[in-house]
Amino acid sequence: MPPKVEIKGKTKKPTPAKASNPAEAFMTGQIPVPQNSTKEDETKPSTNANEQTTNSKAEKNTPQRNETKIDKPRRGRPPKKTETKKQYSISIKPSLYEKAKKKAEERETSVNEIISEALSKYLK
Repeated sequence: MPPKVEIKGKTKKPTPAKASNPAEAFMTGQIPVPQNSTKEDETKPSTNANEQTTNSKAEKNTPQRNETKIDKPRRGRPPKKTETKKQYSISIKPSLYEKAKKKAEERETSVNEIISEALSKYLK
């Protein structure tokens, strides 16, 4: 924003009343436009302890716009390559469920895996 210069012989424009809405105050120029910080500001050591805390808070809240995202390896478990499962409710005979439960205990797996495997073999 260019600096305001008073021209002699002309009257000053009346200043608008204070806006109650922050957005309106920004649009009318009552709130100054924030300036982007430069690299010099970040590297210059601060002499006051209060300035250090306020600068670090301001840096955290400043959006990083023109920076490219660096492809870092993702942390944690890698995404599964299998089809996602969905839960359904079915009704089966209790004796059939008990047989599936025993088979799951023998193979050290879940009843769900036993039923899914049996159904996929049947439908092939």
